[in-house]
Amino acid sequence: MLFRREVLDAQSDSGMGEVVIVQPRILGAMTLAFTVITASVAIFVIFAEFSRKETVLGYLAPEGGIATITPVGGGVVVEVLVQEGQAVSAGDPVIRLSTELVGAEGGSASSQRAEIEGRIRELQLQREAQMQQFDQQHERLQARLDALTLEQGRLEVRARLARESVEMAEAQLARWRDLADRGFAPLADVDQRRQAYLAALGAREDIDALIIQRQSERREVQHAIAQLPLDRDIALSRLRSEGAALAQTRQELDRAAGYVLRAPVSGRVTAMQAQLGATVRPDQPLAAILPEGQVLQGYLLTPTSAAGFIENGQDVRLRVDAFNYQRFGTLSGHVTEVSTSALSPLEVAGPIPTAQPVYLLRVELGQQTLTAYGEARSLQAGMTVMADVIVDRRPLWRWFIDPVMAVRGD
Repeated sequence: MLFRREVLDAQSDSGMGEVVIVQPRILGAMTLAFTVITASVAIFVIFAEFSRKETVLGYLAPEGGIATITPVGGGVVVEVLVQEGQAVSAGDPVIRLSTELVGAEGGSASSQRAEIEGRIRELQLQREAQMQQFDQQHERLQARLDALTLEQGRLEVRARLARESVEMAEAQLARWRDLADRGFAPLADVDQRRQAYLAALGAREDIDALIIQRQSERREVQHAIAQLPLDRDIALSRLRSEGAALAQTRQELDRAAGYVLRAPVSGRVTAMQAQLGATVRPDQPLAAILPEGQVLQGYLLTPTSAAGFIENGQDVRLRVDAFNYQRFGTLSGHVTEVSTSALSPLEVAGPIPTAQPVYLLRVELGQQTLTAYGEARSLQAGMTVMADVIVDRRPLWRWFIDPVMAVRGD
């Protein structure tokens, strides 16, 4: 048979028409939508990236860092000379510490220092008295020298006159002797002229003796005047030596009684931790100085639990506490340095205290201002920040595959 019977039967019933399956139109739309969504999700999973962030605390500080004020030795805080946020210059006193001990003789260092201060004042008065005494002595010697010089001048005039008198008396005696030899004058007159000559000669010798005496006195006075500066220097040197010894003792007592911590640089005081009466240890940070006029950088205190994947160059978003980030935005930056080892709480200097070891991250800021109400506001050193550090960025599909790979690797 050329055709099967079932075919012939089907053809005999064709008058009733073909069977058509009717589907709702919404089913096609749903199928298309499902296909689009599935494709979009697949594309998103393949190309989208997911970033893992760690939120840490930090602060803004100059590029040169913060100058920490630490004591070289232990002591007790007896005076805090500045306040938080106060501007100071390099060398200004900040904190006074006391390490006063009882001396070997039973007196306190402060009482011994008071005695030394009194002795130093006495030495100063002695020095001034010595200077005044030497000045007066110099004036007396100079006046004596001037008087001797004047008297010597007068004696030399008298000596010249005395020499002339001797010459005249000698000439008269010679004439009278000649007259007496020729019998024109009595010998008594000759004797009288001889006596006059001898008197004039004695007067000249007396004046010469006075001149020699005054010359000797002048030399003595001149020597005393020349010696006076040397004597003064010796006396003042003795006083200076004694004063230096007392100053050394006072300095030792000052070190024993206490010392002052001074600002190493100019800037503003921050992180003031010194409290009156508190006992401090050597090298314990008591305060910090934020230098002004330098480019600000971010310093983030990262806990050890969040520091494992942080590297240089990673992006950072900083939220400045002084500016509401929801209104004024955030700061962008990137990590430029990560400390090689964790810092203990005592080693951390800055306005944010910490109770656990942290790694210090240095962040280079993308800008030094924030725009608030249409005006650029300069950032200030010491402002605290919260930062989101992006520690890992991977495609989204890797977050689904990595756990499976980790299990298979185990």
